[in-house]
Amino acid sequence: MSLTVIAHKEIADTHRSYTLIGTTVLFTIWASFLAIIQWVPTIYRDSELSTATLAMMNSMQQSAVVFVPFIGLMLGYAAIVYERTNGSYKLLLSLPHTRSEFVFGKFLGRTVVLWTAISVSYATAAIIAVLTYSSFSLRIFLLYTLFTLLYGAYRNRVVGIYAV
Repeated sequence: MSLTVIAHKEIADTHRSYTLIGTTVLFTIWASFLAIIQWVPTIYRDSELSTATLAMMNSMQQSAVVFVPFIGLMLGYAAIVYERTNGSYKLLLSLPHTRSEFVFGKFLGRTVVLWTAISVSYATAAIIAVLTYSSFSLRIFLLYTLFTLLYGAYRNRVVGIYAV
């Protein structure tokens, strides 16, 4: 029970501080920009996938490697350091939560926030691709989105371990 309480508090804190909205809007703008440009590196031109799908996957791969860990780092910093500076960290640990529930609840809350930003931005990019590209493999893109979500959770876990 206390695990879900801490995760819900973390989500509510990011929503109150506009972190959830800010990261979602910025990442959606970036993903939309990448969906609009259609650049394919020459090494992938002989693939069986359509050129538009390759362009989208190349653009999204570059942004996922850079921005997903950055968003995770930003969320991890806000989750631990801000709580320490304003004193709510001590208050949370004085309640009947175990330290593992506290850490795992923070991880779950930050992961939900990160997944929200990734899901909304990739859904917007997929809509742009379906509407404007001549051919687009939605199945491949959905698999890529799933792997990006898992990558974000992994990077978020690493940041959470070192932040506490």
